[in-house]
Amino acid sequence: MPRLTDYTTYADAQRHFSADKLGELCDGSRDRLNIAHECVDRHAVGRERTAVTVAYADGHDESLSYAEIARIIAVRAPPARAPRTRTTYPIHRCKIAWQLIDAHPGVGIKNRFGIPDCPERVHWEEEFALQVGVPGAYDYGPERCSWLTHQLTNWMGDDGFLRRATCNIRRRNPRGDMLFINGKVKRKFVEDGRHLIEIGQEAHNQDKELSVIGTCVVELPKRR
Repeated sequence: MPRLTDYTTYADAQRHFSADKLGELCDGSRDRLNIAHECVDRHAVGRERTAVTVAYADGHDESLSYAEIARIIAVRAPPARAPRTRTTYPIHRCKIAWQLIDAHPGVGIKNRFGIPDCPERVHWEEEFALQVGVPGAYDYGPERCSWLTHQLTNWMGDDGFLRRATCNIRRRNPRGDMLFINGKVKRKFVEDGRHLIEIGQEAHNQDKELSVIGTCVVELPKRR
C-alpha cells in the first residue's frame, strides 16, 4: 500500500488521505509523539540534508541542514516520552535568541524542567506569574492596544481611516478578566482638507477598575 509521500500530485494525496496513513509517516504514535524528533532529529542522523534556506534582505542566502538545526536547538532536557529519542527539544523560533541564552545563561529563567526559558512565560504560566508577584498569568499590553483599534475600525467602517492612535496601559489584565471598552467623540474638526474626529476610549474590567486609556483620530468621508 503506497505511503502518502509516494503520491506525486496533491489530488492523489487528498483522495487517499487517512489519519492512519498520516500516522505511518511518524516514528511515534498518537499517544507518544515527540514533534521535535519527527520534524528535525530523525532527518539529521548521519547526513547534511538541507532543511531550510533563509533569504536575507541584503540579497544573500543561508542554508541550514537538519543536523545544524538540531545542534542549534539542543539544550538540556528531561527524558523524552517518544520512542527512538534520547532528548526532547523546545524548538526556539529564532536562532539568535538561542545564541543569546547560550552566551548569557542568566537571560533564560529556568522552568520547572530546569530548561532556560523566556521571561514572557508570565503571560501563559500561572505558577511563574505568581512567583514574580502578579495575580496570575496576564495578557500582553499590545494585545489591549489592538482591542482598542479593533473597536475603532468596527465603528468607522470600510470608508473610514484611522489616522492616529495612542494607548496607555494602566494595570495588568489577568487571565479570566473581562474588559468593557467604551468610546466617546471629543471633537470634530477639519485639517488639511480632511474631516477628522477625535475619540477618547476607556476600558474597565468587571470590577470597574480602569485597565487602559486610548485616544485616536479617525478620518471619515464628507457628507455630500
